[in-house]
Amino acid sequence: MKILLVEDNSLESELIRAELFTQNAQILNIQVVKRLHEAVKLIENHSFDLILLDLSLPDSKGIDTLITMKKKSLNIPIIVLTANSDSDLAIEAVRNGAQDYWVKSDLHGKFLLKSIEYAIERQQIEEKLRLQLERDKLISTIIEKIRLSLDLSYILQTTVEEVRDFLSIDRVLIYRCENQERGEILAEAVNEDYNSFLDNNLHTMLVDNITDLDNIAFYLAKSIIVLPVWQYELNPEITNILSPQNQKNNPENNKKLWGQIIVQSYSKHRYWKQWERNFITQVGNHVSIAIQQSELYQKLQEANLELLKLACSDGLTGVSNRRHFDHTLQNEWNRMVRENQPMSLIMCDIDYFKAYNDTYGHLQGDLCLKEIAKAIESACQRASDFCARYGGEEFGVILANTNASGALIVAQQIQSQVASLNLPHRSSSVSHRVTLSLGVSTIFPFRDGNPSSLLQKADTALYRAKNTGRNQIIQSLE
Repeated sequence: MKILLVEDNSLESELIRAELFTQNAQILNIQVVKRLHEAVKLIENHSFDLILLDLSLPDSKGIDTLITMKKKSLNIPIIVLTANSDSDLAIEAVRNGAQDYWVKSDLHGKFLLKSIEYAIERQQIEEKLRLQLERDKLISTIIEKIRLSLDLSYILQTTVEEVRDFLSIDRVLIYRCENQERGEILAEAVNEDYNSFLDNNLHTMLVDNITDLDNIAFYLAKSIIVLPVWQYELNPEITNILSPQNQKNNPENNKKLWGQIIVQSYSKHRYWKQWERNFITQVGNHVSIAIQQSELYQKLQEANLELLKLACSDGLTGVSNRRHFDHTLQNEWNRMVRENQPMSLIMCDIDYFKAYNDTYGHLQGDLCLKEIAKAIESACQRASDFCARYGGEEFGVILANTNASGALIVAQQIQSQVASLNLPHRSSSVSHRVTLSLGVSTIFPFRDGNPSSLLQKADTALYRAKNTGRNQIIQSLE
């Protein structure tokens, strides 16, 4: 046991040493200082198992001596050795952190040694409980962040920062293993001395790229602990994915190495205690849950997007369906009201499409609808231009922030795209190829208005186009 004896009376310090050494000199290593400031300086640079403290020193007197020493040595047990037999002082000393209180006149080596052993044991138990409480609190914090957040990058970054602070370590990182040869650092937390350490040690080295820097930094560390982060393949049944019981029953079920938690000490050599290994392993287990949670969320998002796409898409042509058309028409109307901009609508109808089906068959008719849909969609150049199958052989194109002349240009482009398909139609009365009739309308949306007015004008224009010869564009100029 390494003991620091703070005693200014040389005779008394020798007596105390003698009393203890007569009991068991082999297990004791006693270092003596005579002043409080010397003791404080010593414990800042050296480790001790226990402090024997006199309360009457040249630079400090009474209970303040204990309070000062305790602040500087929170995790080191302190036994007070004093000539003062005041019971009130003894009670106050224990309240302020002393493990025991001995009056020098009553000192006996055997009992003092036992008191030292018990004090160290009690301090170790207290420290173990304190660390356990801190670990539990930190794990709870990490679990709460995993529960409240679906952002994996945020979870990983806060995790490495929490672990760095808790372990008082130089660097903590989470490394993703892409394969056996490659990977990347997804989250990293370093203390304020890390970069200066690298600068001091790398200035004479030639570093070609960041990979070299990472490798060199890894090997410059004095102590490293590397523990795996496992990934469990998602169970098809969602209810079982995050079930700890499910993983407990099948611990190796579809398990693969996802990455590693790496903890590094650069400033000093460090022996990794078992509780530290267990703690980091526990953190890794919760990171695995976060990965599963994030992966599940991503898959659910993809599934939801696919469902939304299916709900909004026409099953045959792949463009938007009537339901999506109605929803978009209302939304764009509202947006143009806010922005005080014009809005146009083009309604397109395939000429003599019933005759086309009768001549070529419904299977060929479906193929024709698909080609026409692609042609109309390709004519919509802007991201805000919206194409949908309105019903049967009819299509609608919503053009937000588009005036009448701009809408006419788009309608002409649609006609040109369809003409370039060169689809035969021997039953058409206007052409030997598939053609379109188009009705175009434009309006400045107003707050109390309704997009049905825009639709009605486009329908009226389309009706006129079909009844005055087809294969043409009629624009409503009302």
